[in-house]
Amino acid sequence: MVDRLNINDFELLTKAANFYVEESFKYLNEIITIELKNLFLKERISEIELKESEQKLIEKFLANDSITSLRNETKIESLLSTDTLHALLGAHDNIPKVLEGRKILRTHEIKGVKILGHIVNLALFVEVLAHRHLLFLKEDGTLNNFIYNQFSTSNILNIIIFICRSELESEAIKIDAVKLLFKHRNFAVHHTPNNAKKINVKISALINIWNQVIELLRLFEQRERFSEIKFSKRVENEKDSFIETWT
Repeated sequence: MVDRLNINDFELLTKAANFYVEESFKYLNEIITIELKNLFLKERISEIELKESEQKLIEKFLANDSITSLRNETKIESLLSTDTLHALLGAHDNIPKVLEGRKILRTHEIKGVKILGHIVNLALFVEVLAHRHLLFLKEDGTLNNFIYNQFSTSNILNIIIFICRSELESEAIKIDAVKLLFKHRNFAVHHTPNNAKKINVKISALINIWNQVIELLRLFEQRERFSEIKFSKRVENEKDSFIETWT
């Protein structure tokens, strides 16, 4: 008979999974809105012709070394003429109307810091459900306490490979995109200058990640047969909604 304490463990992990999946996908609409806004502004700003005097001042401003730039209280806007500032403001004013119904290419690469909100929470979502499945394997007698204890503190990818070893060997599932998810999660957690430059994800890569996460969760669900709203279906619905709305 399953110990009540372990049932509570299942419930705690399920609550965490619910939290992480909600947090992960709530960032997406905001992220893509910002990306589309930036693309539009980049297009409009490229059309604004700077005066020669403005161009020289900006070039001098940008030529400063990093420390000088960080200490410089001068704002680049102060180097621009009234006409140029009005043109920039006009571009901003048109944003709400232009963004209506606008789509984004799947080849587009997201580099904004807000993508971390999606990546980190999605990785935590997968991780907590992998640990929940590992607990399930112990409770149903597939794993003994010794093996469970060894893997419960292991690297998350090792846990996933262990859980799915037969499916990976038969190529029934793949986890290359899942590995990419955790690679980006590690960049985010260890936010060094070099890692900060590596946090960029294409829309197509995100879709591949979601697809593999869905397949992984379906594998868990087929074994567990828990009476709950399926997490794989939740991710699939979020994916379909994103694709329909934005791509």
